Amino acid sequence: RNDAPKRLVKYVIQMILWLGTGHGRQGNGGLAVNLEWALSMKSTILRAIARTLGLRPSNLRLGCTARHEDNLGDARRRLALEHGQVEMQLTVMLDGESSPAAQKGDELLEQLLGDCGNGSSCLEGSIVDMLKEEAAPVPEGLALMESGTPPAVLRDFVTALSEWSVGEWGPCSVACGAGLIQRAVECLTGDDVQCEDIAKPAASNDCTEHADCAFEATCPLGEGSALDCAGQACILGILAFALCSCLGICACRWVVIMLRPPDHGSVTLRGQNGSRLQTS
Repeated sequence: RNDAPKRLVKYVIQMILWLGTGHGRQGNGGLAVNLEWALSMKSTILRAIARTLGLRPSNLRLGCTARHEDNLGDARRRLALEHGQVEMQLTVMLDGESSPAAQKGDELLEQLLGDCGNGSSCLEGSIVDMLKEEAAPVPEGLALMESGTPPAVLRDFVTALSEWSVGEWGPCSVACGAGLIQRAVECLTGDDVQCEDIAKPAASNDCTEHADCAFEATCPLGEGSALDCAGQACILGILAFALCSCLGICACRWVVIMLRPPDHGSVTLRGQNGSRLQTS
């Protein structure tokens, strides 16, 4: 990322390696080592390099490009084209090195390409072991070789920080009920393996959304309120019972009052001819 915070490294060693399949052979199931394969396995290759050199992946940078015959300048490189199709640009950042000698690059190259038994280089063995650990297919005849360009010591190398970049949380995955919210979490270098030394922030989290839930009489405040639906239903039952009890008591009292004869005052009586009779 061009806008990522940068890190200034005082000294780095850069070297070029060629990666391919021996004599142009394809591996198991027609698997060939080419740029597409190298890019898909870039993190695995980087871990293998870090393991071989005894370094952290955050101290390495790896670029992969396709090799074309037009770019090969001598007979040695043209012959090497049969063995490899990918050019890997490896940058090793040397923490604590005040001024590394040029031979430091030769030592690192020897660690990578030196014979570790079975006629294969140490890095080839590490890549194969790492692929097997990750249950990835292993190309048959995987070959690594020198490019013919000697390692170079560079000063004041600028690169992206090996830190996680965290985006904003997105909306909940559901409109009503329990779901997930997600956000982008990526390494500033563009390769997550270079940030493995730092705990990765969560890329997803649980969420609950009730804004678009249908109205329910037994849960009038909704599930997102401070009181759950069971509590709301209980309170509604209590209120309904209290209201019914109050109405019943009031109705009974009204009937009693209406039917009860007066217990004081005067009573007007009428005779058979309709005339009023009054008594005290």
